[in-house]
Amino acid sequence: VWVNMTDPLEDEVPCIDLYDETSIKRTLDEQTCKILEELGYAEDFFWSNIKLMLMVLACCAGLTAQFYPLPFPESTPVVTVCCAVYGCVMVLLQLIAWIVEKDYIMFGNYQNESKDSITINKLKVKSTFPSFQEIYTLTFEVYDGKNKKVDSSELKSSVGAYFSESGEFDRHTLKADLQKALKRLKSKQS
Repeated sequence: VWVNMTDPLEDEVPCIDLYDETSIKRTLDEQTCKILEELGYAEDFFWSNIKLMLMVLACCAGLTAQFYPLPFPESTPVVTVCCAVYGCVMVLLQLIAWIVEKDYIMFGNYQNESKDSITINKLKVKSTFPSFQEIYTLTFEVYDGKNKKVDSSELKSSVGAYFSESGEFDRHTLKADLQKALKRLKSKQS
């Protein structure tokens, strides 16, 4: 029996159009998150779960307004309340996007082991890729358990370092750059 011993994520090497800035940023963001998870940075799904619960509430309000057993003129108060709930949920979701998520592509947790103790720190990763530019910037922000910003570091690189001329993605170069940046960040903390 033949067993494929290659990395399963390597089989999914995306090939993109190098003139499509959105595809470039999306590919780099997605691959950065996958590589960080491989390196032991567990993604924190707290805000994603909050958003999902709010969306379920909005769907329940919509279903209640649509399928309430009274005919329309008598169900006007119920429909009004359901529309108000739906509107409030959408405002909350937008506030989460503006205030919490911002440009962050990943919220993660990792263990910081020192001589004295093991602490759980939070890692926030933000990406920027301005229009008509070639520089892709990743910003790593480390927070302690009390949401106090401890340190930050940046990784700036040309997107040409991660894509061939035909648009094939070079995962190994991105992984090596991420490892160097995270090593630099951890050495600043200790």
